[in-house]
Amino acid sequence: MVATDTVQPILNAILEIGETFAATLRVEAVLDGVIESGMRLAGGDSGSVMLLSDDGRELIVTAAVGPRASIIMGTRQPASASVAGHALQSNTSMVVRGVAGREGGPRSDHPQDLGWGLVLPLRVATRLLGVLNLSTSIHRDELPEARVSLLGILANQAAIMIEVGRLYQDLALKEKRLELFVDRFLRLQSEQRQASSMPSRQAPVNDVLRSTVAEYSRTLRSSPETMNQDAAERLSARELEVLALIVEGLTNKEIASRLCLSPDTVKNHVVHIIQKLGVSDRTQAAVMAVRQGMIA
Repeated sequence: MVATDTVQPILNAILEIGETFAATLRVEAVLDGVIESGMRLAGGDSGSVMLLSDDGRELIVTAAVGPRASIIMGTRQPASASVAGHALQSNTSMVVRGVAGREGGPRSDHPQDLGWGLVLPLRVATRLLGVLNLSTSIHRDELPEARVSLLGILANQAAIMIEVGRLYQDLALKEKRLELFVDRFLRLQSEQRQASSMPSRQAPVNDVLRSTVAEYSRTLRSSPETMNQDAAERLSARELEVLALIVEGLTNKEIASRLCLSPDTVKNHVVHIIQKLGVSDRTQAAVMAVRQGMIA
């Protein structure tokens, strides 16, 4: 049975860390908080988070708290030949005493005199992310099993936030690249129209735009955070026509000529489209239109 005075602080810490993460969706903003909460619960005086490199071969110190924090930040060690790597691969917490790697245990390329240390794996389902290290230079008795379990819960929450943060950052990067791509393509079309009086040359470029953007953004279509299923339904038939021509890269004046409307009327349609789609400009409207398949 775990004492209430032990459980409540860790629950409060998890809640606080979760709220911080939800407000920023940035992993870096919460890792120090995870380490500090773990140190308080374990009675440690230092800690770190080590994450796997992209190729899975190394563990990299991504966050650290304690006297050696500035020294170990960014250091690497092989994931296949270290105490941290062994804890991660076996998906079990490991207690380290004395110098890590002695007495036939897993070798550490960065040995350190420890009174006591605990290594907790960071893992989401079958995905290995890294480890949470907690240690103290003071020799101490074993932690109660119930407290180690609470630390495991903290590590699990940290792993989930790390994974969600990475997915969000990856999605945001893809979205930004797509937006820049569409913006450049629209500018290219405008420049080509100004340099050529042959309308027939526009069609192939428009086809390339649609097919390229559609292919590039296909992986984003299944994400519920970026989808807005009723976006097209909020647009009128005329607004959809205008939106299709925005995707083709036409200016307001060119759209007005194509649809036999006044430029002011087209400008109003564009303003309404931007407002209804909840975007900031016509480039983002074009991105959303192609990504969500609004334009046939």
